[in-house]
Amino acid sequence: MDVQVTFSRVYARDAARLHVSGEINLAVAGTFASAVKALVDAGTPTVSIDLRGVTFFNSTGIGVLCDAAESARRRQVALIVEPSDHVRRTLEITGLTENFDLR
Repeated sequence: MDVQVTFSRVYARDAARLHVSGEINLAVAGTFASAVKALVDAGTPTVSIDLRGVTFFNSTGIGVLCDAAESARRRQVALIVEPSDHVRRTLEITGLTENFDLR
């Protein structure tokens, strides 16, 4: 199986951003979770996860986002999620849109 996903991080003094494109599934869950954890742990007051390039997103990705939201709350970090249409639909279907600051 050829997994196609890319992660890129951008850090600034007051914000950190993770760009993700491709498929978020079980095969990349650990990498996705590590990238998101590093983002939340970056020490900036705001973090943003750009998922506009994500073409597949299931419960694996939902779990990572829910863990990130909880971790961000504990650290008093503002977490912004920019979903693709597919990610937004998945969050709507599961009733989780209110759990995130979706832009």
